[in-house]
Amino acid sequence: MQTQIPEQKKTIEIQKITEDGVTVLNLKGWLVSVTASDLEKAINAVLDEDNKLILDFSDVVFMASSGIRTLLLISKRVNQANGLLIVRNVSPDVMKVLEMTGLKNFLDIR
Repeated sequence: MQTQIPEQKKTIEIQKITEDGVTVLNLKGWLVSVTASDLEKAINAVLDEDNKLILDFSDVVFMASSGIRTLLLISKRVNQANGLLIVRNVSPDVMKVLEMTGLKNFLDIR
């Protein structure tokens, strides 16, 4: 049985800030198919200029397979550039997804 996500929840807000010279993307909302492409574009825009990035998941309430795909693609790009990708402040629910998929073993999660 698939989880039905109410239409008003299919959004993600992305706030870009800088901490100690590193770009941080603060994420708020749902990382699902309709929002993953927005996140991927925002991340790629940062990585076009720098190979260091922090993703702050403090306010990510749900992550679907499209979010996993986005993290995998971005992780691969950062690794190829010998860069740094940190995923921080992950909620217990999102951490379960990262653990079940094995992605937790490939990301720097703090």
